Amino acid sequence: MMGAILSEEILKQYQDLCQKADLFLEQHQANEAIEEYQKALAVLPEGIWSCSSYAYTGIGEAYQLLNDYHHALEAFINSYLDDQQFNPYILMNIGICYEEIGDHKRGLYFLKKAYDIDQRVFEGLDKYKNML
Repeated sequence: MMGAILSEEILKQYQDLCQKADLFLEQHQANEAIEEYQKALAVLPEGIWSCSSYAYTGIGEAYQLLNDYHHALEAFINSYLDDQQFNPYILMNIGICYEEIGDHKRGLYFLKKAYDIDQRVFEGLDKYKNML
């Protein structure tokens, strides 16, 4: 729930699980990362929590490593809906996913939104930057 406060214990559990998932992601162990991020989301009480966008973003990145852009898109959209509408990194990744699944109109829309907010998120991603 936006505006509600998580207990320190739940927040610590969430952060610890996300940290473990991050390590798996850094080692390109995508399936293990997804599992840990999902565990992190499971410790959060029912509702929408702004901190959940971190785990959803990690899940999206992990699915991208697996070239599973449909599931990656779903995760990034969950992050987007969790109060990240102006986060250029999230917008860019939504655009990349749409591009990779062949929805070029939506892909370009989100890539342009990300670029308009902060061009730096495209560093090293010339394939997508050059579409703009």
